[in-house]
Amino acid sequence: MFMNMTYMQIDPGKLKEFIAAIYGPETDAVYDKFKAMRSGYLLQSMEHPEKVISVTIMDSTADVAGGSTSSEYAAVFRAIKPFFAAAPSREVFEVVAEYKP
Repeated sequence: MFMNMTYMQIDPGKLKEFIAAIYGPETDAVYDKFKAMRSGYLLQSMEHPEKVISVTIMDSTADVAGGSTSSEYAAVFRAIKPFFAAAPSREVFEVVAEYKP
């Protein structure tokens, strides 16, 4: 399992609009078409609320590579780009251990 982590800084005062854009009805329809994505999360810093991390969970490196070049990714990126205060950065992690209580 792999996690695609996209680190973003959002313009102050636009966070609610950003969340609606990244996880709203328009993008939900896009996510439904993207079968390689298991799930997605949006994390927000407690200390710096303008900093967020989008986490997408995928099964393989091929899914990660294909996802970042897909038309679905491009559509979501277009929807959220106006909210960026700085260029986002991205890093992929492999899950090497898991704890389930």
